[in-house]
Amino acid sequence: MKPEEIFRKLYDSLPMLDKELLAQLMSKKNISESSKLFTELFKNSITTYKTDDLEFLLSEILKIEPKLAQVNFPANHLFRLAVISGSFDLYRGFIKYGIEPFLKDKSIDEKQDYFFELNMVAQKISDDLFPKYNQVFKGMHYNSAFARHETNPDILLIMPEDNDVYEDCL
Repeated sequence: MKPEEIFRKLYDSLPMLDKELLAQLMSKKNISESSKLFTELFKNSITTYKTDDLEFLLSEILKIEPKLAQVNFPANHLFRLAVISGSFDLYRGFIKYGIEPFLKDKSIDEKQDYFFELNMVAQKISDDLFPKYNQVFKGMHYNSAFARHETNPDILLIMPEDNDVYEDCL
């Protein structure tokens, strides 16, 4: 079974997490490859309606394999996804279950240095991406989640009544 199919079944099993599926997904790769894989799978699943469930899933993944939060520090794939997506839920889950347990036995100075490096990565992402970005809020600027085309998931379907708002934002 493809990782995308396993991830979909895993997501569909929420809130009763199927740990066998999670173990199957994690056993196929080393830590670095797993970090990239989960980032891709999460990236393709993020909508404003799913962030609570994805945060739960991320927290469970990090509880089982906390080293995923340390891959490529400070430019960790999952951390960059949380920052780029703008999802506070994913960010909170990453920090709470990936970073805080790692820093539990560290000194105050080491904790400050660690968070400073994460902040530098987040600031760089923000400086690179967000000056050209207009904030869009569900309920204010659009009325629905982004639907994806059935045959090509890279194509987003936009409600006709929202076209003017999207054009203004782009």
